[in-house]
Amino acid sequence: MRMSKIPWWRRPELIALALALATVLVYLPVFQNELVNYDDDYYISQNPNLKLGLSGEGLKWAFLESYGANWYPLTWLSLMLDVELFGMSAAAFHGVNLTFHVASAVLLFAVFLRMTGSVGGSGFVAAIFTLHPLHVESVAWAAERKDVLSALFWMLTLWAYARYADAHLAELFRPLVGGAACEDRREVVRDDDHEDCAEKMAWAAATPAPASAV
Repeated sequence: MRMSKIPWWRRPELIALALALATVLVYLPVFQNELVNYDDDYYISQNPNLKLGLSGEGLKWAFLESYGANWYPLTWLSLMLDVELFGMSAAAFHGVNLTFHVASAVLLFAVFLRMTGSVGGSGFVAAIFTLHPLHVESVAWAAERKDVLSALFWMLTLWAYARYADAHLAELFRPLVGGAACEDRREVVRDDDHEDCAEKMAWAAATPAPASAV
């Protein structure tokens, strides 16, 4: 079997792995952090509702009640799941924050790669996102679960739109491209060729768009 001659920095799977490993290494000290007495106490350690867990009562509280003048049920549900799985472990809260952040970085790389086709450029954008100091607070502060969660859902939204655009926008713009090509041709072709150009435009409009890759 011949070894691949593609350099590692042009292989998307290795870039994604490098992004994940670099993020974990940079944020590794968060596992030593404790819960602080600013928001962590009110929202997590002294919040009795988290101990309800993913029960009917817990779901009702998460979706129907506000707490601390905030209403974010998905954040409460994720924290409830942490408590059910790990108890009041500060390392677990921070580790889950880090997991969400790593997933967002890899998704951002995948989205830009899909939209641009540039492995290096997409990796650079994702690296700036995941390693920028502005994100330290969101990962290292347990109460900022809402920030890493919203980032993850934003990346998923971008991915969904990129798939939609691949599947539908090419079909929408194909007749326009065909029409533009015909307009260009009219400068150099005889009048009797215009009918042939119109037929090609009709064919382009009727041809189905290529299936989008998963």
